[in-house]
Amino acid sequence: CSPGTLPTNANMARHMLAAALCLALALPSAAQAPSCGPPGQNRKVVVTEFDPANPKVEVVTSDISFAAPGEVLIHVRARPLHPADAFSIKGLYPGFRPESFPAVPGMEGMGVIAQLGKGAKESCPDLAVGMRVVPDWLDPATPRSWQDYVAVNCSNVVKVPGPVSDLAASQLQVNPMTVMGMIETLVPVDPEDKSSVYILQSAGGSTLGKMLVQLAKHLGYKTISTVRRCEQADELKKLGADHVICTATDKVQEKVFEITKGAGAWGAVDAVAGEMTADLQDSVKANGKVLVYGALAGVAYKGSVISSLFRNVPVEGFWLPLWWLTMTHAQKKERMEGVLAFMATGGLTPHSGK
Repeated sequence: CSPGTLPTNANMARHMLAAALCLALALPSAAQAPSCGPPGQNRKVVVTEFDPANPKVEVVTSDISFAAPGEVLIHVRARPLHPADAFSIKGLYPGFRPESFPAVPGMEGMGVIAQLGKGAKESCPDLAVGMRVVPDWLDPATPRSWQDYVAVNCSNVVKVPGPVSDLAASQLQVNPMTVMGMIETLVPVDPEDKSSVYILQSAGGSTLGKMLVQLAKHLGYKTISTVRRCEQADELKKLGADHVICTATDKVQEKVFEITKGAGAWGAVDAVAGEMTADLQDSVKANGKVLVYGALAGVAYKGSVISSLFRNVPVEGFWLPLWWLTMTHAQKKERMEGVLAFMATGGLTPHSGK
């Protein structure tokens, strides 16, 4: 999943596979990446024009743009493939609007510092060549990740703790920060009794849904997750889910009020839209809210007039880049470092697969 999960189909699956093959053929695996000085060329996957029906993607080679003063040059070692990446190369994702072509896509990743620019050691004394790091990919000044090398301001990277794998670190921002942002939006101030906070979510079996279960538990909140396939319940409970509702056999609103003893969920997050949004809205307590961050059932949703008018339960959109802009530089680094530390304990385990 990614910020702004959109509906998928057979063509999208084909385009994601094509993008994945481009990455596999063009860019190095973690085992191939050097930990010292850079060679002379930078391979990258580029979009040459937007075409929703047949994305124009090529692999090109160019000279490396070495680190400018205050920057570090990072050799990118791992990068996940998100649905939003596939929509990016088709020209359908609002977060990828290059000023010109060819343009490098890629939402996130991790790498190793290959070079320190002039003054970087003085500005960022804790950084050194060979360190594993994650840049702030959401910063507009950070280059995109589908290339061998990126040069970024040294203050815009965080170090990867030893226990965290390259593949896990490469998934630091898109899903975990979306989860953090939604939880902070729903619960801006902790109540006296955290046990009263039930966060309800649709698509609980998704990668982001699993992360929400783990991060909410870490923060002291309870979760109610909905799934379409009942066999997903056991996996979620092993990750720490408090309650799982299988929509194939149970009605969401009835089960939520049964679980919360009539109080309703504190708030809800929705990756599905369609009919699900109204179900979640009616299951949230008065003065709570529903955050829609995806559209797996289509780009329209149905809301509840009763909950909107008489219980003050609004439906709002949540898109990570907009939330990220509301925070200071220090707040961004605090969240990135906090999630990496949680990964290091084994409490958060991003999905990795080939």
